Amino acid sequence: MDLRLLTIPTEKPEEFLSFCKKDLGLSSNSAFKLYYLSFFVVSLADTPIFKFLERLPANAKFDELKKNNYLISMPVSTIRSLFLEHLDLKFTKNLYLYLQEVLPPEFFKGCEPKHAVISSQDIKVRLLTDLEKKELSPPIKVKHLHFIFDLTGTCEEIIKILPNLSLYVLKKRQNLYQAFFSLSIAEFIVLSNTLSEVKGLSEKVERVLQELKSLVPDCFG
Repeated sequence: MDLRLLTIPTEKPEEFLSFCKKDLGLSSNSAFKLYYLSFFVVSLADTPIFKFLERLPANAKFDELKKNNYLISMPVSTIRSLFLEHLDLKFTKNLYLYLQEVLPPEFFKGCEPKHAVISSQDIKVRLLTDLEKKELSPPIKVKHLHFIFDLTGTCEEIIKILPNLSLYVLKKRQNLYQAFFSLSIAEFIVLSNTLSEVKGLSEKVERVLQELKSLVPDCFG
């Protein structure tokens, strides 16, 4: 088996999609599962955020930074599901209207609202840049800064690992399979314990951990 940390341009959404399609051979829907976005949210009232938290998707990360200031991270695939299933929420409405201004149209294909979306003055949403995410405090950064990994192995080898992943993209390559997945630093550290027990992977896991340490040393103490 092999494990790699992928270096993919994430600052510009169109560059990320292009890389996933041309270099990894993935569809847009597959790429959406790998692309995490982080949002700084200011809510003037508690109710809109509480209502969103009642339906918080499984792959979303949430932290309260201070009173009425929040940080939310989730993959584009989850965001698209919010638009389809939870557009009644004030947060989702404002998120949709904001992202329409900053993301390419392809990100909304197939999840466009059937009716006009009216914004709420209670919530403000802003997308964090990669630099801003790297400048977060370590306890917050380990949850919200995501990296993309490529695990390659036989069908039998990959199947044993997949139960440890909540979201992944599987691709067949000749007689091998590739599992692409996006994890926060904290999530990968947990997964690394499992991967290190797989025959032939311990050194590769350690190599990836060292790569992460070089990128975000403050998250490793």
